[in-house]
Amino acid sequence: MKKIYRNRKTGFTLIEVMLAIAIMLLVSGLFVSLIIATHESYYTTYNYNDSTDYCQMYGKIIQDQILADRQDSSFASGATHTYYMDPTQCQFMYGTTPVVELPRVTNRDGSLKWIFAVSDVTFDSDTNMCNIEITVIDNYHNPGVVLYEYNFGFWVPNYEMTKPDGTVVGETITVARGTNHPIGTPGSGVVIDNYEIEVTKN
Repeated sequence: MKKIYRNRKTGFTLIEVMLAIAIMLLVSGLFVSLIIATHESYYTTYNYNDSTDYCQMYGKIIQDQILADRQDSSFASGATHTYYMDPTQCQFMYGTTPVVELPRVTNRDGSLKWIFAVSDVTFDSDTNMCNIEITVIDNYHNPGVVLYEYNFGFWVPNYEMTKPDGTVVGETITVARGTNHPIGTPGSGVVIDNYEIEVTKN
């Protein structure tokens, strides 16, 4: 008579089940961490790149306006044009009118995605070089965090000529830092300078 041996093991042991669950949790945890890191990297890069583009556009607008003032024949000698960055509208303003109206980039709730400020203005009357700094503050992904500081400079073509009789002819403009309207960044308590830009015809 032959003996029949049967394998009485019909399932997994408790240790095997616990080990399998632990491996699954570890793998899923790593996978979720990867998704979160990728998501964070995407929004950080998107936010930085887009705000940089806007900083460069504002820089171009400011430069063009100052150079336009230099050539404006209706700009009387001794007069001053005052420009400023309006953080509530995200526009570079002259009085109550945007110099060039850029589309407002907003969050889903209608609030501005970024806040821009003219954080520094310098002008060297010897070289006629104007240097301006624009700071952009995040109001979208990490509210209150300074995303980017854009520094740019340009030459103002001032000219003067002394005639044989000693009289000086020609027109020049100077660019100066005006009144500061500091901006309190939301959620962080950090205050960013926001200066007016004063252009004076001499």
